[in-house]
Amino acid sequence: MIVDISVAGSAIINILPYVDVIVESLTKFACGNGDLMMGAVILNKNSNWFSEILPLCKEWIEKPYFRDCERLAYEIKDYEKRVFKISENVKKLADFFSKQPGIRKVFWTGAIDSFQNFQKVTRLPNIHSGVLSIELSTSLEKFYDRLTLLKGPSFGTEFTLNMLYVYLAHYDLVIQDEGRKFLKENGLDPNLIRISVGIEDPELLIEEYKKALEV
Repeated sequence: MIVDISVAGSAIINILPYVDVIVESLTKFACGNGDLMMGAVILNKNSNWFSEILPLCKEWIEKPYFRDCERLAYEIKDYEKRVFKISENVKKLADFFSKQPGIRKVFWTGAIDSFQNFQKVTRLPNIHSGVLSIELSTSLEKFYDRLTLLKGPSFGTEFTLNMLYVYLAHYDLVIQDEGRKFLKENGLDPNLIRISVGIEDPELLIEEYKKALEV
């Protein structure tokens, strides 16, 4: 089994005992600024596939540019501190969003249907992934236009990023009625905003989301 843990990060979770291979984008939380492109492959030595996969990795994996390594070495020092602060902000934002009439549902690792399973693989109790999503019951267009926080398609940065996830991932379906119906039937509402939470003052973030949610 190969698992990509980028949406949480290796400073948050440890799933190595349960998988053969872990891949992680170091461009995300490990870096924190989205200013380099690099990834990591972590092999489970106890895997039945280890002896076969290791030589393939040595053959296929391209060595990163040394200046990117220098930059990452500088940024990764704050990896744990960064994700711990982000986790605290996620809790506060999730609590805020869950009480807003304009939000139908909040998806995060502390949700009732996610918390127990996620905590089984976390390195510390009650720590959370820095990415959450909200499903709006109000106008997506008005919310997005009013929101004065940064918007972009990445995640894992120290600054909060908001993204119209369904529009980016399934634009061909969102623009047609049948496609939107198909998405909803499969649990993806087009009115979904993915939020990569940063390390800013959470009260300032909440204030901006309040303004965007005003009717």
